[in-house]
Amino acid sequence: MTDTTGTREGSTGDALGGNPLWGDDWPRVRALWSLDETVLHLNHGSFGGVPAAVREEQDRLRAEAENNPDAWFRRLPARIAAARTELAGVCGAPVEAFSLVLNASAGTTSALASLPLREGSHLLLTDHAYGAAAMAAARFARARGASVRRLEVPLDAPAEQVLRLLEEAVDERTGAVLMDQVSSATARTFPVAGAAAVCRERGVPLLVDGAHAPGMLDGPADCGADFWVGNLHKWACAPRGTAGFAVSGEHRGRVRGPIASWGEEEPYPAAFDQQGTWDATGWLTAPLSAALLGGLGWERVRAHNAALAEYGQAVVCEALGTAPAGRRSGSVDAAGAAAARNGRHVRGRPGPAVRACGAGGLRDGGHHVERARVPARQRPGVQPAGRVRGARPRPAGGAVLSSRRGDGAGPDRREDGAGPRGRAPG
Repeated sequence: MTDTTGTREGSTGDALGGNPLWGDDWPRVRALWSLDETVLHLNHGSFGGVPAAVREEQDRLRAEAENNPDAWFRRLPARIAAARTELAGVCGAPVEAFSLVLNASAGTTSALASLPLREGSHLLLTDHAYGAAAMAAARFARARGASVRRLEVPLDAPAEQVLRLLEEAVDERTGAVLMDQVSSATARTFPVAGAAAVCRERGVPLLVDGAHAPGMLDGPADCGADFWVGNLHKWACAPRGTAGFAVSGEHRGRVRGPIASWGEEEPYPAAFDQQGTWDATGWLTAPLSAALLGGLGWERVRAHNAALAEYGQAVVCEALGTAPAGRRSGSVDAAGAAAARNGRHVRGRPGPAVRACGAGGLRDGGHHVERARVPARQRPGVQPAGRVRGARPRPAGGAVLSSRRGDGAGPDRREDGAGPRGRAPG
């Protein structure tokens, strides 16, 4: 649930906690979360807020584990199996195809490790791919004597164009395709069901990175891919470290968990239920988060968040003296229920405010000035004219506001090479 409490009076909320984009019952709904009321948490694309009741149940389970650790861990695999059975339905996956992993990166690692990449082959990614997913692809490609290729996809390319580009790029040397369902860097949906059909026709495995999809899209794992992975600790508000991993039948005999542990000889998905000694209470309580959001109404939640994104886009455009990016209907997967699920982009030739600070300044300024947590990204290859504190001039470009995975957990460099930024793994 994206928060609007504390926004300026007369917009999407006020000091009394109103929210006309949601409705009259907003104070009751807002009280289900314990988010700081002085901060606008608009960054569920990085870290979702966990409902207070779910955190309380997680604490209760931790106390149960400490009261009798031996009994707890002996019973844990069966409890994990029950939780993943419920969560499979939330993600739209058959129970026999669905396992739990710590995050999308863990599922991506397991999927790539299972692929029989040939020497001289390549993994095909788009230029919207998440950085950690690209790193994983590079690791496994190097180990197998393969390589990584990038497919350039215009930000506003309709689904038909994306599929045409994919058809042209897949050849006899393509070992696998990795495609985002909702991209982290640019917050656009990709036609993954169509991509699955293209890859299936060519005999090439498809891995769908659906890190942002659970909670945002309805039944995202039901897309026909060979592998699908999605985080439940973002828009589905599960405790951090909870993600789903779906594997089609022909791959289940080869796929293994990220950690070789006591479930190693078990068939999939039971093999993933035992991943060593760790705190699995987030997995066990994730169904409670899904049930809470389901009780509010998934479509109502999604419509609210889409309306809030559209409102935020208008506010930023007005403040920066630019205009919203044009959006083509084909750029949104049908499961996204129209353009509301796509990122709200700010593009074109920006005004002085954008040229002065770029996306990094927008992001950091939003935190320190407006007490808001909202990600802002510069589209790779598009640069601001200059940066604060004597930055060297750059060609004018546009900023992209997006729902992305990490924000502020360690030094890194922006993908466009413009300078340091914080990033957390997803």
